[in-house]
Amino acid sequence: MSPLLLDSFNHDRKLLIDDEDLEFPSNSFDLIVYSLGLHWINDVQRFLSNIRTFLKPEGIFIGNFVGGDSLKNLRKVLIEAEIMSNFAHSPHISPFIHFDHVPILFSQTGFAEVIVDYENISLEFDNPLALMREIKNIGESNSLNLRHNYTISKKMFFLLQNYTNFFKDNINLISFIASPNKNSIRLKLL
Repeated sequence: MSPLLLDSFNHDRKLLIDDEDLEFPSNSFDLIVYSLGLHWINDVQRFLSNIRTFLKPEGIFIGNFVGGDSLKNLRKVLIEAEIMSNFAHSPHISPFIHFDHVPILFSQTGFAEVIVDYENISLEFDNPLALMREIKNIGESNSLNLRHNYTISKKMFFLLQNYTNFFKDNINLISFIASPNKNSIRLKLL
């Protein structure tokens, strides 16, 4: 959370934490909300196991993340442009957790109940470079541990800039509600 936003709330204490190195006592929280961060975690199983430990027995974990086939077209176009530019392929887009794997992942990390849903968000940009700029501007650019530090060639830039009149892709936003115990999640039917 940004320091400016945090300062705008009336609170007794602040915590600055590393998502991958959380330290809280067991059974501390009734509710943990984690939005748009799971796709950044390197060791997802360890992270979820920790969250499970921090929750009280009837606690709830709610969150969402980018997953599934998100940015599939951008990934494909980048590979094609690298091939046409005689570049060695380098991963530009982190691998995503697929929707079907979410319940299994939660089960393996000690959650007894999980509800998962997703929304497919369609994106349309002038070209792949415009989408890449937008991704960078919202702070979601590449953070792969083993990424190579290089800039794209003029040829690759030209290919990406002149790809099509409109470039379409999508984001799969996966949302979940999970609990360590069965029958802890109670939803009202509208």
